[in-house]
Amino acid sequence: GISCTGRLAGASIGDFRMWRTDSTSVIKFSIDKDYKAAFRQTTAEWLEPHIPGARLVGPKWHAVKVD
Repeated sequence: GISCTGRLAGASIGDFRMWRTDSTSVIKFSIDKDYKAAFRQTTAEWLEPHIPGARLVGPKWHAVKVD
């Protein structure tokens, strides 16, 4: 997860929500402004190993989509 990624040490996730549509699970969360670039640049380290097929979408908020 994010705690294993050095560049994200100290980052916190807020406003966490999850819902499911017919074929997709969506996770929405917000992060500290100082960590936005690091979250996007390190998805291969913290997101993909834990949720195969997931990807970040949306520049203002981070939604994770898994098909």
